[in-house]
This record gives sequence, structure tokens and C-alpha cells, in this order.
Amino acid sequence: MTAAPLSRPLAITGATLIDGTGAPPLPEATVVIEDGRFSRVGPTATTPVPDGAEVIDGHGRFLIPGLVDMHVHIGPPQDEHLPLFLAAGVTTVMDLGGQVADLQRYRAAIASGTRIGPRLYFTGPLLEEAEPYAGFAHMSH
Repeated sequence: MTAAPLSRPLAITGATLIDGTGAPPLPEATVVIEDGRFSRVGPTATTPVPDGAEVIDGHGRFLIPGLVDMHVHIGPPQDEHLPLFLAAGVTTVMDLGGQVADLQRYRAAIASGTRIGPRLYFTGPLLEEAEPYAGFAHMSH
């Protein structure tokens, strides 16, 4: 997921921050993003917002680190769902059985910014018998 840096700083103020370290949630937190990076994080009362920043009121909302889904299958038509991962807070996925050529294309398009989606990792091609899923067909009941 590569996005062009914002033209001006972005500040989310008043949110409850869960930082993923196991620390207690920080109510009334401010997070500032400048040049595509987190530049300031802390209590709203002591974390300054840069002049000219776009400010989003985070009261009643939570900020959490991006989530990781370690077992997905992405390919036509599921590739159309890539933006939905981000909408659900999933910023990284691991495909465990897709078509490598398709996945390489998706990853390149996301990295170039021509497609919206999460950071994409994947395994190599599936190793199967001549008949896909043949092992399941021969299992005794």
C-alpha cells in the first residue's frame, strides 16, 4: 500500500490510541502525519498540531495499528475486494495459494499507486497431484 505523501500535515485529535504494545489505551490522543510518516504521537493536551494541518476530530473513535491477515486467497474475482481490506483496517495480507503471476501484478499495481490495496505477500505455486485436491477425495470417512 503505497500512497503519495499528503501535501500538508494531517492531525487526528482526541481519539483513543491503542498502540499494540500492550500499554493501556491512551484516551484523548493526537497523531500527526507529515510527509507520509507519523511525526508526533501523544496526549492531545501536549502534542502540538502543525500550522496548516488538516485536522480530523477523533473523539469517540479508536486508532489502532494496521491489522495483518496471514491467510487469504486473492484472484479473480476476489482481487476486486483488495480495497475492502484497507476499509477494515487490514494493511498487510499473505496469500497462501494464488496464481503467482496475478499476485505479482496486483502487488506492482498497489506499489505504483494505480490500485488500492494492502501490502501483499504471497507464497510460491501450489504443489499438487495431477488431480487438484486428490488427497481429500481419497480420505476414508
